[in-house]
Amino acid sequence: MHETLIENRTTNKVKNSEIRIIHKSLEDRRDSALERNVRILQKELESQGNSPDPRTMFYLAACYMDMAAYNDAEELYTLYLKLSGWNEERAQAWCQIASIHRKNKDNKEAMQCYLQAIEEDPESREAYIAIAEMYLLEEKFEKAITWSEIGMQRPDKESMTIQNPLSVTYRPLLIYAEAQFNLGNIDKALQAVKKAQTYRNDDLT
Repeated sequence: MHETLIENRTTNKVKNSEIRIIHKSLEDRRDSALERNVRILQKELESQGNSPDPRTMFYLAACYMDMAAYNDAEELYTLYLKLSGWNEERAQAWCQIASIHRKNKDNKEAMQCYLQAIEEDPESREAYIAIAEMYLLEEKFEKAITWSEIGMQRPDKESMTIQNPLSVTYRPLLIYAEAQFNLGNIDKALQAVKKAQTYRNDDLT
């Protein structure tokens, strides 16, 4: 949940990528804020009765994910997919359901969900990169390289969906680097790590 300025008169709108908003919080404050958000969203969803807003369902499901209430999250994402027509966000919902299946060790169902996400939004990089990660963990390194390359080659498009930039820049480079390293391609692995460091320099790089 966050505050949004809503205009009360017609205005000219511009997009400025130079502005950054940094949210800082302590762990205990984060937990209380999450519980507050769930209460607000649950009340809002109840008030909508038989005509629920898909966005309310999506946000509440995301909160359930943060709380590790995965059964509740999957149920809401599934209902959301029956109502929403926004392909980009639908792809994110499929990816979230896939991540739940992965937590439940059901990789076959997870793969189907990621493929469904790609069908919803072929330009969404998240699903390609998640598939690459699955293949890496299964030690299918050639496939991990192929899928990470596909994900990184997708165009960087503007979107109104909530995204973590590191998940589609830093993360696929590490997947690619580890796969190349395991195949003995040390130079390619090092090149990928050096590029990953331009996004985030930590213990992994």
